[in-house]
Amino acid sequence: ICINQQDIRERNMQIGIMRHIFATAENVVVWLGPATTKTNLAMDYIAQQNIMIPENKTTERSSLQRKLLRFHTVWTVEEGKAFLNLCRTRYWTRVWIVQEIMYARRITLFCGSRNVQWRMFDGIFQRLKDIQVMGWFHMHRYGPEVLESRAAVIFEEKRRWEKYPAETGKGMPISTLIG
Repeated sequence: ICINQQDIRERNMQIGIMRHIFATAENVVVWLGPATTKTNLAMDYIAQQNIMIPENKTTERSSLQRKLLRFHTVWTVEEGKAFLNLCRTRYWTRVWIVQEIMYARRITLFCGSRNVQWRMFDGIFQRLKDIQVMGWFHMHRYGPEVLESRAAVIFEEKRRWEKYPAETGKGMPISTLIG
């Protein structure tokens, strides 16, 4: 969707139907920005992890899986820093992405020419949260900063939105997502 921002009438008309557009779209494409060496490293890292959270489900790992996580380093220092930078791109600070993300059924994230599915990206956040719960966060540099990023907040709210669709609006205030 491309909206002529100079044409107020067109812009107002398009904004009024955005919810419907995103909710009925087969796939919403998100562009995080142009490629850099660091963003390429981060996107390749996400793709190589092959962690996908099933749609409309929360992750529940067995105690054995949780124990194994503490012995595995999530990323190298370079990958962690690159992933954190990707979580801090300007995209995550834009107001209009809230409805774009919350209503989308499927999302593909692009950075430059590389792309990953939303659920692959979300799998990294879920793994970090598991490690945090296990008390092994200190072994994963950049983990705390990643989980405090606006991207992480938006991913968390999307999970909540999907888990409790009848209670949307009872989660985090939208101002927290865009603030």
